[in-house]
Amino acid sequence: MGNTTIAILVLDKFESQLRKDLIEVGQRPLVHDASQLANKAHSLKGSAAAVAAIGLQRMAANLESLARHNEIASIAAELAGLQTEIGRCLGYIPTAKAELRKADERRVSTESPL
Repeated sequence: MGNTTIAILVLDKFESQLRKDLIEVGQRPLVHDASQLANKAHSLKGSAAAVAAIGLQRMAANLESLARHNEIASIAAELAGLQTEIGRCLGYIPTAKAELRKADERRVSTESPL
């Protein structure tokens, strides 16, 4: 399995998890359970870091901090921004996968047959 294949598999897994996270962070009970929200944000922060989604990583880190400090008043606004950023990442993943495939095709076509 080549690097491109692995990268695309990682993006597929990230995309699948983001879709689940988008649903979970939008649920009202999660907003009222700061500990659960902090754990979800921590997980999202790590996933985002693994694929270099820096904006999402920072937002998840901020949300994690707010939840750990039980700053309920600030959480709702941060959640809205996080949902927007998740949507932005989901929108970009197909482009990223296509660019990876194109780069791999160029690499293969320029390699010598030896």
